[in-house]
Parts: sequence; C-alpha cells; structure tokens
Amino acid sequence: MAVFGLSLMPLLVGSVWAAPYGQGRYSNCSYSDDCVITITTTGSVSLSNTPTPSGSFTIDSDTVTVSSNSVNGYTLQLANSSASEAGLVNGANTIAAHSGTFGSPTTLASNTWGFRVDDAGGFGAGPTSAVADQPSSALTFAGVPLSAAPVQIKNYTAGSVSNDNTTVWYGIHVNNSLPSGTYTSTVTYTATALP
Repeated sequence: MAVFGLSLMPLLVGSVWAAPYGQGRYSNCSYSDDCVITITTTGSVSLSNTPTPSGSFTIDSDTVTVSSNSVNGYTLQLANSSASEAGLVNGANTIAAHSGTFGSPTTLASNTWGFRVDDAGGFGAGPTSAVADQPSSALTFAGVPLSAAPVQIKNYTAGSVSNDNTTVWYGIHVNNSLPSGTYTSTVTYTATALP
C-alpha cells in the first residue's frame, strides 16, 4: 500500500504601486497615507492519501487573507514558485500538474494535482469541502502554473478592504503506480493594490 503526503508551502508577496512626485494619483488611499497591502495565509496544506489501483482523491484548502487601503481594491494571483517544475516532487518522482486551466477546469486526471476557487474562473459555485481517500470526484480543477505565468484568481474592486478571505482548494488524484512518500511544492500568492 502506498501512502502519499502532499505538502504545499505558501509564499506570500504583497505589492503596491508608486509613481514619481507629481505623476501619480492622489485619491486612491487614505489622505496622507501610503497605499498599503498585507497578505497572510493559513499555512501549509497537507493532503494525505492512501491510493487504490483505480485512484483516490484528497482535497483540502488554504485561506488567503488580504487587507488594503487602496480605494480601487486589489488583485490576487497564484503560481508555482518554480520556473521549471509545476508538479509535486519526491526525489525523481513527480505528480504532474493537472492540464485543466482557470478558465476551463476539468476533473483531475490520474496522478495529477491542481487547485480550484469556488465561484471564480470556470469552476462554478461548489461548494467544495475537504475529503480524504475518496474514490471519485466530479469537482473540476486547474493546474498550478509555473512562476513566469501566474493566474489571477481574484479581482477585488469594491474599495479598501480589511481581512478579505479567498479559499483556495487543492486536490490530488493518485493511484498506487507511484512510489509512496512525501511529494512537495511551493505555491506563491501575490496580492497587488490597484492604482
């Protein structure tokens, strides 16, 4: 029996915009304040899975929390921290990134992993819930893209915000053809205050 442990380590990046004196906009943040954005996450996502010959699914979530004083809101992007490997890696073994996309997600193929955000992109409403070692799943997922091509998962335009949460679900579908072990990857979330 092979047992898989998946560890996703989030990397957080917050960015603000700046312009030379006399060339920027002056009304997008609180008077006399710089535009500020903060981003936090609940931490590592661990997906333990005991695969079967036909495959099993495990799904769990991470919550990304953003606060910003920009009256125009913010965007939130997601990407793998690697520029060359989008899969989950355990030595020479890899669980590939799923081929579905944010705009056209599909059900997880065998021995792949991916993410979904309910009510965003092409994912539909959900609701998604955590499961372990489930024999099937009709939920659709997208592959986490490489670092050079992050995908925007949220465009918040309702003004300044405090503690705005986005739940990102991660799923794995594996069968027992892969060696057991801990397969890992690091996902980068980037929140950018809108100018």
